[in-house]
Amino acid sequence: MISSGLCLYCSEPIVEGEPLGDVSNGTVHRECLIRMTAGSLGHQQQKCSCFGGQEEDPPGLTVREAARAAADYFDRTAQEDPPPADRFERLDWMERRSGNNERAGDYYDRNGLPLSLGEWARRIEDPNYKRVALTNFGPLAVSTVWLGMDHSFARFLPPGAGADRRPILFETMVFFLDPVTGEWISDDTKHELAGEQHRWHTLEDALAGHETVVQYVKDNILPPEAVESIRDLLTTVYKVEEDQ
Repeated sequence: MISSGLCLYCSEPIVEGEPLGDVSNGTVHRECLIRMTAGSLGHQQQKCSCFGGQEEDPPGLTVREAARAAADYFDRTAQEDPPPADRFERLDWMERRSGNNERAGDYYDRNGLPLSLGEWARRIEDPNYKRVALTNFGPLAVSTVWLGMDHSFARFLPPGAGADRRPILFETMVFFLDPVTGEWISDDTKHELAGEQHRWHTLEDALAGHETVVQYVKDNILPPEAVESIRDLLTTVYKVEEDQ
């Protein structure tokens, strides 16, 4: 047997030819990856503290043996409930298989109706659905988008705290077109209006808020001659890049 290092999860040797999984900072055994993502045997059987029980890994096992027990159960039940071919539906399948209810109530569509993780992921990749409004002012742009994931911290507060508990689902931000890189950035060290940010509960709020921020930018934007000089600079930068 030839070892190619240690598993980041169980710290046992990784033997050449073993099925493996990759994580952000290294490699793990396949069974360890399943234990990390789908949870312990007790969690998958909904007998852990998440579901009011006390079972996690079977007693008396090493870390890797417990991972094998979790992976064996996962594989066995996957034959009865195979993963969907659609990658978005597969996200919901993984959530269901792992018994993960922690993110329930985190995702909403543009009308504030609840979404599953897979339904949210499908919509967030659709630029036409994500984009609410976009207004350009030369090198500045006011962009309003649907986030879909609740960005409110009020839901973490105890009942009776008096906070608005409606989900925050939209964001308006001011971007600046960097004359050097040609990229839209939100860095206020490049332009004092860049990075101006507001978040909204509803689509109606977002549309009205977008117009408010547009007016704010109009009232504070550079004079026309300054905008024209930036355009000239951008043209020069792009021409130099083309000549090179």
